[in-house]
Amino acid sequence: VRNLIESVGSLSIWEAADGMALVLEGHHTACGMDPGVIRTAGEVGCMASHVSAYRSALADGISYLVVFEDDCVTAPGFTLDGVRDYLRKVKEFRAEFSITGMNDVILLGTCGCYRWKELRDGLKVTDHFNGSHAYIIGRPMMEKIVQVYEEFLQMGQTVPIDGIMPLLLQRSREYAFCPENDTEIFR
Repeated sequence: VRNLIESVGSLSIWEAADGMALVLEGHHTACGMDPGVIRTAGEVGCMASHVSAYRSALADGISYLVVFEDDCVTAPGFTLDGVRDYLRKVKEFRAEFSITGMNDVILLGTCGCYRWKELRDGLKVTDHFNGSHAYIIGRPMMEKIVQVYEEFLQMGQTVPIDGIMPLLLQRSREYAFCPENDTEIFR
């Protein structure tokens, strides 16, 4: 991942939130999506880290943010050409079908997609996936996630990033692009 970042150029890197410190300070741990489930300090920190990065990106006027979680690694056989090829396929598909609603999330690596639609060789879409190791997210989805996170906090609850992103896609009947093999680029 570091080689990829260096090949792109100047990037901002946000430090991860300290989930344990947040919980000790009173951050809610009751899950708003799964009644009775208590989120761990790690899950609280993960969500807070993503939201913090989104807030910074939104404040800076950034249209798209590329997110690599701290445990993200490149898949065996990873190449920058493979990433470029995947992103080229996404861009061509969107242009070919004049798609404007499916550009908020482009997955670069997950733990698996549970429901998907094959589009063409090497490209599919999903609205139900687990894990968000690496992805590209647009302003509209960043804004939605920050808003929903705040709403849950006001109700004394929290949500995991890996659950809220698919939920928001399903609610809006949108999809995230994902590679044919969910872990072929990053995992």
